This record gives sequence, C-alpha cells and structure tokens, in this order.
Amino acid sequence: FLHSNLPTKINVSEISISKLEYYSTHIIEPCTHRIKSFRLSNPCIDPCLLLFPITKYLTQLTTLILNKIEANHIEPIVNRLSYLPVLSSLTIISINKLVDRNNIYYKLFRLSKLKYCQISIESLQCPKSLLDSTNEFSTIEYLVINNEISIDQLITILSHVPQLRRLSIGNLTKSKYNRKEEDEINLNHLTNVSLKLERIFFDEFENLMVNYFRQVQVLSIETQ
Repeated sequence: FLHSNLPTKINVSEISISKLEYYSTHIIEPCTHRIKSFRLSNPCIDPCLLLFPITKYLTQLTTLILNKIEANHIEPIVNRLSYLPVLSSLTIISINKLVDRNNIYYKLFRLSKLKYCQISIESLQCPKSLLDSTNEFSTIEYLVINNEISIDQLITILSHVPQLRRLSIGNLTKSKYNRKEEDEINLNHLTNVSLKLERIFFDEFENLMVNYFRQVQVLSIETQ
C-alpha cells in the first residue's frame, strides 16, 4: 500500500481518536501525493489538525467530504481549499450553527476546478453581492444546498453559476429583500431542479419558474 503509485482513498470516519495519530503518521502522510478522495465523518476529530499539515501536498485530491464537522472549523478549512489544484467535488455538512458568517459562498465559488458542491451549514447567509465582479463566474455544474436559503439569495448565487446543470435546494424560503428588477441570468445548461419549499408566496415561486427555470426539463417540488 505505502509503496504503490495507485490513487488512494482515505476514510477517517470509523477511526477512533486513540488510533488517529498512528493512522495519520503512518498511513495518510506517506501517501499524501496519491490521495484522490478524502472523507471525514467524525465530529470528535478536529479536521484542521488533520488536514492543515498536509494540505499543500494533496496535489491529486479531487474529492473532499467533510461530514458532521463543527461549524467553527469551516472557514479555516475553506480558506485553504485554494491550495488543492484539482479539487472538483466538495461536500461540507456541519452539526451546528455557523457563528462567523463571512462570505463562505464567495470563497467556494472562486475554486477554479470545482464541479460538484454540496453544503449544509446552518445559519449560513449569502450577501447581496457574492463575487467581486459581475463578470466573475463559478465552474460549478452540480449544486446542492441543504441549509436554509431565501429566494433572493438563491438568485444571487444563480447569477454566478452559468455552467450549472443540476440544482437541489433543501429549504427554500421567501425573499428577505425586495428585488427592484429582475437580473439577466442565462442558465442554458440547467436541466434538473429539486426544491423543498417553506413559507413561499405563489407569486414569488411563479417568478422564479418563469424567469430562471424556464429551460428546466426535470422539476421536483416538495412543500414543508
């Protein structure tokens, strides 16, 4: 295993704290340059302590899954994702509320190779202005947001993902702000949309369908 040149998948989910140091030193660190997939689903393990020492050596990492992590670890990790040159699939699921609401979306959407992004971060907010420039776009093609997000926040996000093909929203709520005019958004590749709606007025939902999802071929809707 240690002397192989084959791509490696790391799953730290089932490892006990007592064995973590040995596993990190003797299994993870010697093969960092071959790790293609890294999964952590243990809330007792500090992902920063595990990932920070090896981040710049994860040159082949394409998939990162951080499940059941403390929300206070999210921003420090996101700040270092730009060191992963081929990261194309990212999943972040927290177990509690995010206190510092800095622009996480902004940092995720600037990752140049990202194609799949799934997030569930309670209390995460999207600012009115997501990226520095209206001409700055994300490469994301499949977006899953399972934390609460309002319609106006979703529209802001949609304006920066022109390559989007599939969209899934786990808790879509009514707009927080009144939009004075509709944005010009081209989502020509978007064909599949799944929405779970909560406390949304019909005229808002109709506007979303007509102005942003008119080209969608498969639409799934649930109400809460």
